[in-house]
Amino acid sequence: MVQISHPEILWAQRADKLFVTINISDAKVETLDLKEQSISFKATSHNVEYAFELEFFAKIKPEDCKKALSQRSIFLEIPKLDESAPWWPRLSSSKVRLNFVKTDFDRWRDEDESEEEKEEAANPMMPNGLDFSQFGNMPDFAIKLLFNNEFKAEECEDHSNAIIF
Repeated sequence: MVQISHPEILWAQRADKLFVTINISDAKVETLDLKEQSISFKATSHNVEYAFELEFFAKIKPEDCKKALSQRSIFLEIPKLDESAPWWPRLSSSKVRLNFVKTDFDRWRDEDESEEEKEEAANPMMPNGLDFSQFGNMPDFAIKLLFNNEFKAEECEDHSNAIIF
């Protein structure tokens, strides 16, 4: 009898989509079946079989799903069916905690942070969400360092604040 393991699954969301990462190195995917309310997965890696079936918290658009396979994982970008619905409290419809499903904190955004992203995207002149009003009291040498301008320690009257690299 072959033992089947659960792969580690990381997930995050936005108002309109889910990010799901299935962490398996060198996977040979046999089944990756997305349906409107569920996902079914089966793969082999290093002579170990991995599989899971999961009922989603709400419906998705399986036909619009984007998939990417790397040597270390399988990444899915899954559009939610109802973008105006509240954010999901969990990935699974089951209230039972699944030990192999974890939050992807590298991609996670809270609802209020997602609104800030939309505002930042609306102003393309502000790179990486920089707020230039925060630089008002900053010494000239620090501004030059931030923006990769030429800076010499001699330009700074007070060398105690100078940052030397």
